Amino acid sequence: TWGNKLNVSSSYFDKMSLSQQVRLMYNTDIILSGHGSALANAMFARPHSALIECHPPYFYEMCFANIAFISRLFYVAVNNY
Repeated sequence: TWGNKLNVSSSYFDKMSLSQQVRLMYNTDIILSGHGSALANAMFARPHSALIECHPPYFYEMCFANIAFISRLFYVAVNNY
């Protein structure tokens, strides 16, 4: 079971220093976020972590997919709204 192993939290980078942001991304296994500049911090995630990017329908921008690829992350794009 995942009961004792799953730790879910939400964070807002606007209140964090750069070192806190880097530490948070490094210690995160699954990143779920709407499309936005904070996803640039995905480059600090450990390889084989997952990046799930949510964006509106008919929107396709490869910048964070490229960061995920270069950083050896699993990348999933989700169309929602």
